[in-house]
Amino acid sequence: MRTALLHHAHRTAFAGQFHTIGAIAPAAVPPRRARLPALGVAVLQMTLAGRVGRCISRGALPKRAQRPPQVHTDAFQTPRQIALTSIAVVRSPYKERFGCPRQPSVTKGVLGAKAADCTLEFLPENIGSQEKIRFALQDLEGFEVIWVISYLHMNEGWSARVTPPRGPRRKRGLFATRAPHRPNHLGMSACRLVSVDIANLRVLVHGLDLLDGTPVVDVKPYVPYCDSFPGARAGWLDEIEDQAEADHLSYWPPPKHLSPDAVDREAADGEEKVLQEG
Repeated sequence: MRTALLHHAHRTAFAGQFHTIGAIAPAAVPPRRARLPALGVAVLQMTLAGRVGRCISRGALPKRAQRPPQVHTDAFQTPRQIALTSIAVVRSPYKERFGCPRQPSVTKGVLGAKAADCTLEFLPENIGSQEKIRFALQDLEGFEVIWVISYLHMNEGWSARVTPPRGPRRKRGLFATRAPHRPNHLGMSACRLVSVDIANLRVLVHGLDLLDGTPVVDVKPYVPYCDSFPGARAGWLDEIEDQAEADHLSYWPPPKHLSPDAVDREAADGEEKVLQEG
């Protein structure tokens, strides 16, 4: 048996070179038990490589590799209407439009004057059993940032041209802005993932720009190699000379609970209450 393997290995070509295993000097040959397994793997690799090479040269490729171009799209009509299901609901401290972040990273004029922790509560009654959602949430916690795709259910109608809060006060085409009043009222938020509570079907995030009760239609991980384009042009936003310029807010000056010193005032009130109770 060993003689047959050595003879076969000696005559088999692999990657354009002949392996002369049979010509090894007796003194260099390891014990039989250590030699045969490795020798068998090498022979198997060379045999498979030889068979693939012969298939390619003869044109005898697998059926999948020989099939002609397919046109799968002809069997499906493009839908004119799409139905979506809420997979989760947002729980956030934002109960009104004024004071809700305009973008996840924008905190000026925001309730509390800083980014807040929010929770995504998944709805097993809408998309399947609790066990199925627990499987779907596995491996998510390893990501630092996630995309939350939402349906902005409080919006009504949309405008083709809007006036963004940043830059000169002029109207822009809707699709060149991040305005929430859109034909399909879909929102896309990149926020930091804090933790994943698989047992209770909850995801804790930081810096979400959505109102309490907003339906969530999907969650995806933020993947830097394909989601980040640091040198990309930003259209009319690149024309703004002062990038640090404050946004024009329709509710400026803000109400008392959204004013810049609201946080300090709230903290002072809390300290005074503690002193009174003490």
